Amino acid sequence: MEGETAVGKVIKVSQLDGEDAVSIRLGRDHRRAVVSDSLFAIDHHKLLVINTLAVGAPIEDGAVVHAKQDAISRWLVKHGSTVQPLLDRVKRATDEKLDQLDAEHLETTLDRWKDDVPQWKKEGGDALDRHLADLRKRVEKIEDDLKRSNRTGDARAVKEKFERWVDEVRK
Repeated sequence: MEGETAVGKVIKVSQLDGEDAVSIRLGRDHRRAVVSDSLFAIDHHKLLVINTLAVGAPIEDGAVVHAKQDAISRWLVKHGSTVQPLLDRVKRATDEKLDQLDAEHLETTLDRWKDDVPQWKKEGGDALDRHLADLRKRVEKIEDDLKRSNRTGDARAVKEKFERWVDEVRK
């Protein structure tokens, strides 16, 4: 259950490393109902899932996900939906600010790096390639962060923008 919606069914309960393990089958339309950092609990033979604070990627088939056993996690699983509307507003506002900052920051950063390119070319040898490799690592980290935040489209756009920029500065 996610909120009041049935998202799949419990297939079996067994022991795994001394703990109860629940095998579930999710419906095709609810693939994101359990993500890597979802909170879940079993309550009266139902699997309760709450994604109030979750931002992780969908779990892979056959993945083992361990339940958090602390009191706060158990409370959130059972009552987190009451704070969900507030957290959704906060997440939305934060995402809007981050999107704006990311776009502005990337443009500004690429412009600044472009100003450095003539000096890198003057350094000779493989200096330009070395600097571009360092920048590529930084851009890849941004891509990975976006992917982990389930923003693969934004990650792809960052990569494409950087690749166009690299092509332009190599001319």
